Amino acid sequence: MSVFDIERQALDLLDDIAEAGGDLDGFDERIADIIGVGDEAATRCWHVFHRLEAEKAHHKATAAHYAALSKSAAQGAERVRGLLLRLMLAREAIGEEPKVRGYCHTQTRESVVYADDFDVGNLPAGFVITKTTVQPDKWLIRSTLEAGETVPGATLTTTRGVVITRRK
Repeated sequence: MSVFDIERQALDLLDDIAEAGGDLDGFDERIADIIGVGDEAATRCWHVFHRLEAEKAHHKATAAHYAALSKSAAQGAERVRGLLLRLMLAREAIGEEPKVRGYCHTQTRESVVYADDFDVGNLPAGFVITKTTVQPDKWLIRSTLEAGETVPGATLTTTRGVVITRRK
């Protein structure tokens, strides 16, 4: 049975368990059929887990590689755009029409204010934007719920997990 077969069967099983209201009674046999029993089951699960972790790492590395390539291409395009603008301005300065055969272009002009040069404290109030971030205080909510009190819109849920490491 391939990893994908096991995954498909496990997803089908999870759907059936959800339809049964999360009650696992009666599903032991199907679970054993999917993963096996005893040491064989643990070994099989470990191999599936290890393979999926390796795939995850590979895809993460691939994504990072493509992100770096994209960033490099964007930086290169900006450098070439700057060079093109300098060439066009130089031609314009000597009275020639800046043309690029086969391409049309538009030069833009914009006024830019760089706020880094200002001491924000010295600016009048009308020229300053104040940003406020509102977010829940999860530590306080948790403490309140653990003390037996209620917090409207909040619930305390305990999750379980497993940490799998390879023996050395």
